[in-house]
Amino acid sequence: MRRRSERPGLTAPRREPVVPVGPQIALALETQDALLLFEAVRSRIVEVGDCWIWQGGTTAGKNPYGYLQLPGGKQVRIHRSVALANNGFRKWGLEEVVHHKCAKTLCVNPDHLLVWSEKENSLEGHARQYLTERIEELTRARDLLTGHVPELNEKELRERAQINQVDQLRPEKGSKAVRRDALKAALELVGLTKSTYERRRLKYFPERVNGESRLGLLEKGIRWRDHDSIAQYLADKMPSEQRGDDCWLWPGKKTNGYPTAGVGVRHRYLRRVLMWATKGFRGELSHFPDVWHDCDQKLCLNPDHLRLITQHFDLIYPPVLEDRLTTIRRLLSEIAALDPSHAKLTDNWEYYLKEAGYWPNPSD
Repeated sequence: MRRRSERPGLTAPRREPVVPVGPQIALALETQDALLLFEAVRSRIVEVGDCWIWQGGTTAGKNPYGYLQLPGGKQVRIHRSVALANNGFRKWGLEEVVHHKCAKTLCVNPDHLLVWSEKENSLEGHARQYLTERIEELTRARDLLTGHVPELNEKELRERAQINQVDQLRPEKGSKAVRRDALKAALELVGLTKSTYERRRLKYFPERVNGESRLGLLEKGIRWRDHDSIAQYLADKMPSEQRGDDCWLWPGKKTNGYPTAGVGVRHRYLRRVLMWATKGFRGELSHFPDVWHDCDQKLCLNPDHLRLITQHFDLIYPPVLEDRLTTIRRLLSEIAALDPSHAKLTDNWEYYLKEAGYWPNPSD
């Protein structure tokens, strides 16, 4: 009986054999032969523009990296091996990492791989992420105007329904203990934690959240955009005699090593609140750029030591930065054509781009 590939008129597709490059790369690393390593790597890439996109094995996750298993079982990251060869096979410092200036983690072009400090790499990533988040906001605003997406997607509709279900199970009257136990039972039934419930309730039903009477000094300062209230809160928690001559080290609650206050929906990173107030409360706190410490002291709240992530745009590879800014210009133009009075056209977050010298206003 003939196989399918042997039937008249049918031919099996011919595949070029994949030549293993593991032994070649292992030899190149052992003998520190950069040309041999580059030759092996180039045999397993596809060129996309200036990038060499690795076509071999990759790590899992949203931003995968190329890797290869060498004879003997050792696994190596291809981009690190290429950068190692491109830098004379010198040993890495403890705080050095390989940075992709093209922002494509599968790229192994030696010209796109830089040996940076962990701090530089993190600053560039956060600065680029700030622009990416703005693009996502504007894209959603544009798509809502064109009707390409519903106001709430399936996930958001499901979350909204869960909050409604919990609120219906909560008694409006009764002792504090009775209402607390009823809320706990309702959350267990729906499968939500209390902090998640409070955060989503504020997002979907802000009118149901209790009023100002229970807000502390910090939250009142945030709600009313009152610099004096925020300054007084910090002065109460960190009197002047406890502040150092240089860094002002926070003595209170910390999250991930940074000064924080509040819980649930009112959990605040104080460095962001302080800088938001210092900048005149422009835009919403939730959209405020991330804040970094020039002094490298996570607990420091000295405003002179704090810097917005937008002030580190100079770390972004110029073509990548221009691509992000061009996308923002295009989206703003599209939104303006659909709704000249749209809130996104007057949203104050553009102030921080302008302050950094990168405001992409299409009318400029």
